[in-house]
Amino acid sequence: MILRCFFLILGVSVQGFAKSVFVSSTAGLYQDKVVTTREAEIAHQIDLILNPKAKPNKPLQEKVSDLLLQKIVYLETENFSLQAPQSEFNQKRIKVIDDLKKQKSWQSLDLQTKEFESSLKERIFAQEFIRFKSDSFQAVVTEDQVRNYFANHKDQFSGLNLDPFKENIRTFLAQQGRDDKMREWFESLRKKYKVKNLLQPEKTVL
Repeated sequence: MILRCFFLILGVSVQGFAKSVFVSSTAGLYQDKVVTTREAEIAHQIDLILNPKAKPNKPLQEKVSDLLLQKIVYLETENFSLQAPQSEFNQKRIKVIDDLKKQKSWQSLDLQTKEFESSLKERIFAQEFIRFKSDSFQAVVTEDQVRNYFANHKDQFSGLNLDPFKENIRTFLAQQGRDDKMREWFESLRKKYKVKNLLQPEKTVL
């Protein structure tokens, strides 16, 4: 009787284990809220469909980190009254649903419509705000910065003139500066919302 109750709690049919159900556990914290491994898997499955560059075999702790970032960026959008077009949401909703229906792993998550739409909305708004912030961090790269980079990387440009490489160096430095500012912004959000990934090993202080 006890064993039967255990399987029923998991939502599994005891007679033949007809249905495979994703067993969820607490995986992260932000503010006074909790995220679970199931939520992380849902967000990851959506990302695989909408982002061609997404890694399919990403470790669970990375999925949790991605979800936590999505959650706190979404919270920031509320301060800017950011809105994604309904047409974009509807278009992505149809695409994601059609693709997910083909995946057996998705069935095990036993996702409800409202829960799915909430996760998709968070992703769309968070990604839109990340693009907005990235654009706002664009900086002008000076001639001196370009020359200094060229001079400090003589091993890469040995015996070559600067002029043919100017624009490439300028583009690289601009992207590098933007990436640095985005990392700083993400870190400030993690501190602001007291983010903790429970699957990530604690750093030991020697």
